[in-house]
Amino acid sequence: KPESFGAKIAPALLPLFESKDRNIRVHLLSQISNLIHHFSDKVINETIFKNVVQGFNDSVAALKAATIVSMVSIAPHLNGSNIKTLLRELERLQGDQDPSIRCNSVICIAKIAEYIQPEFRTATLISCFSRATKDTFAQSRKAAVSAYKTCNDYFNEVSIAVNIMPTLAPLCVDQSIEVRCLALKQMRE
Repeated sequence: KPESFGAKIAPALLPLFESKDRNIRVHLLSQISNLIHHFSDKVINETIFKNVVQGFNDSVAALKAATIVSMVSIAPHLNGSNIKTLLRELERLQGDQDPSIRCNSVICIAKIAEYIQPEFRTATLISCFSRATKDTFAQSRKAAVSAYKTCNDYFNEVSIAVNIMPTLAPLCVDQSIEVRCLALKQMRE
């Protein structure tokens, strides 16, 4: 029964979020989309998030990656302060030595864009995606172009003309054919 899960099992899971065992953390994060709705926003903001966000600083890429992916399920429940913390961490990860972490951080930012406070959403998105267009990893550049498209509704005509098009233009001659094609298509739209 769903109500007994929330009343009996969910409280027993809370200490697992504090576990330092990487295997437990990765497994827990892989199931977060199935678990998160059993916790109140208060518990998510005060207990779960502060423990999960520590995974961004782990030396093991698998835990960092699982933490990034889990944020798509956690973000809808976060308060403004925790969203800001999350964005700072994701922006920092754009400089990670592991290219897949850099790429996944861009994808995550695009997926959680609707939860970013409107007053700084556009500037944040443009900054993050623009940085990713200059990444040496082709998949990060591709993710940036896709992210611009995904978040297109958050940009007005001026920001598209002044900030986004000049950033996408060099990608129209990118060495990666996938990036090139995607950038050309996005510029046409």
